[in-house]
Amino acid sequence: GKIILFIDELPTIVGAGTTTITATAAKVDGKYAATSASYTLIINKAPLTVTANDHTITYGQAPANNGWTGTGYVYKEGPSVVTGTASYFCDYEQYEKTGTYEIRVSGLSAKNYDITSAPGTLTVSKASDYTITLGNLTQRDDDITDVTASITPQDATAQIKVEYQVDGNWTTSLPTAAGEYQIRASLTGSSNIQADGEYTTGTLTIQRSIGVDGTDVTVTVDEGKANITVTEGELADIVDNADGDVSINLGGVEGVDELVLPGSLLEALSESDKADSLTITTEDASISMSSSVLDTVASAITGEDTVAVKLTSVEEK
Repeated sequence: GKIILFIDELPTIVGAGTTTITATAAKVDGKYAATSASYTLIINKAPLTVTANDHTITYGQAPANNGWTGTGYVYKEGPSVVTGTASYFCDYEQYEKTGTYEIRVSGLSAKNYDITSAPGTLTVSKASDYTITLGNLTQRDDDITDVTASITPQDATAQIKVEYQVDGNWTTSLPTAAGEYQIRASLTGSSNIQADGEYTTGTLTIQRSIGVDGTDVTVTVDEGKANITVTEGELADIVDNADGDVSINLGGVEGVDELVLPGSLLEALSESDKADSLTITTEDASISMSSSVLDTVASAITGEDTVAVKLTSVEEK
């Protein structure tokens, strides 16, 4: 393209590049011969600095660009002379620590400018909104592990305190006895999240584990009612291990006047050639079901049903 135009008979630079300028003098009779002279004119590109615009995000957000700004335009030109697609690069990755990071831009060019990229600043500030999620809230007393507490946005520096209410007092010691316990969790420290002092609350349920012919199953005691739960795998183990009388020992369970048995257990024992009867023993009571009783009950229910057995005291004569 042209780099010089004559505007109002004056040469005007309109672009960068190289051109040859030739000056010619006409012949003047008796004085001068016609002459000409040429020289090469090199017009360098103007410097243009492209700076990534500063940007601020909150911890947990993905890095994002905020555009760019060019400085050094000439002849009242502006961003429209810049072509290409801007690509942004940042030293920060999501969930890295709060602070400041460089943003750089590339991928731009301009016909008459030498572009230099200058960094902008990404500022990652502390997050103030967060959520604590409690997990592992239902356990058995033969295999108790800590309640889990995770935070969103994820933060490896987060310190979360979990407390349990035992006998009316809050403690960080994990209870081990079967029962229900109120729990609370709070953020006590973080390099990336501002703690608000609030609690996330929940309930830890520790179910009593009982033995049925060498197989551990679960019993939940609530207001005098003992609910026995048996998984498919545990049921298969009970049937495989049966040898005559199948015994459910609720040792340590007191004050229970009703047992709730899964229909699947009674149905499986009725169909098993290895089981002759079922005996259930608590701390202060015992009840037995003969083979014929098991058959009668099983014929009236399905495996999805439950069977409630009331325990009443019988005076000896």
